Amino acid sequence: MKLAIILSEREPYSKQGGAFSAKSFQLTSRFKRFTKVTVYSKATKEEIFRVPGVKHISISLGKYLKKFQKEGFGYFLEVCFRILLSSDNIFLIFNRPHYVSFIRKIKPNSKIYLYMGNDHIVFQKETIIRKMLNDSTKVGCVSNYIGGEIVKKYPEYAHKVETLYHGVNITKFSPGVFSEKKDLTILFVGRLSYDKGVHVLLEAFRRLCDNYPNILLKIVGSSWFGSNAQTDYTKQLQDLAKGLEDRIIFTGFVLNDRMGDVYRTADIFIGPSIFQEPSGNMNLEAMASGIPVISTKVGGIPELVGEAGLLISSENVDELYDALKKLLDNSHLRKELSVKGRERTEKVFDWDKVIHNWENALIGGY
Repeated sequence: MKLAIILSEREPYSKQGGAFSAKSFQLTSRFKRFTKVTVYSKATKEEIFRVPGVKHISISLGKYLKKFQKEGFGYFLEVCFRILLSSDNIFLIFNRPHYVSFIRKIKPNSKIYLYMGNDHIVFQKETIIRKMLNDSTKVGCVSNYIGGEIVKKYPEYAHKVETLYHGVNITKFSPGVFSEKKDLTILFVGRLSYDKGVHVLLEAFRRLCDNYPNILLKIVGSSWFGSNAQTDYTKQLQDLAKGLEDRIIFTGFVLNDRMGDVYRTADIFIGPSIFQEPSGNMNLEAMASGIPVISTKVGGIPELVGEAGLLISSENVDELYDALKKLLDNSHLRKELSVKGRERTEKVFDWDKVIHNWENALIGGY
């Protein structure tokens, strides 16, 4: 069984990559049941992940292929050429449904597993998506929410759709020392874009400052993976933080291998997303780190958090303020949620357990 993992034209197989880069590393470093694993990704100047026994093919476009790079087509043409010459027979495609039918054509007897981390196929041309669904062996989804959106539109393909949750590295993300003191650090981790709701968090935090003079807010992330480029939204956030520069820290982009320490220095985690967040893996990282979580009731987040955190309405400054106040005032509740979060990640989302679900899904039928 020879597995090929295909990342999108935007994702390097490196620490500078996004969620699918990190997921690919966690998967490839744990797979045991494949005779060969190959990862296809875009070329990068950054240090790539190096996993014993895993072959990495870095796609760097020549002058000719760059002419076809609109929508990443040049990248995929090169991937298809490499696959045509390969002996791979199982394909895991991350978040690029239009790759499926091309690979089915050049590898007609292969197993093709499409994994969706969002619901954008619901909004694409139906004839193309129906062909993709016909050509795929299975469609894995990051949450029941995403799977439900696909099945809602294409109910005849419900038998092909299944949920495969992210895992979390519970060794890397582990609890620090629980604090009962009042001078606590509140943490946000994620991309600084409007849909992540950081502006809502800043408004709630500003309200808290008068009554809690020693609390600190740490905002970890940037406008895009590996980049600290300023956008209109990041400038808006800086404006909202004016006057509280000594209490609000913008760290910029932080490499994933440093994130375990980042979580261990915090006391409360906030996930204020205002869109239908497909999953929200930062909630799992916080829970594994023993940090009580406040997150929003959107998308797949309630599936991850369960009863191990406080769930509030999105875009609601009042509810976020009340939830924060409740945790700041109640160390026993913070401790209770800390324990529940850690226990939930150990039982349900530990990568060393989740990996078996992934292997069974990819190998099934072989």
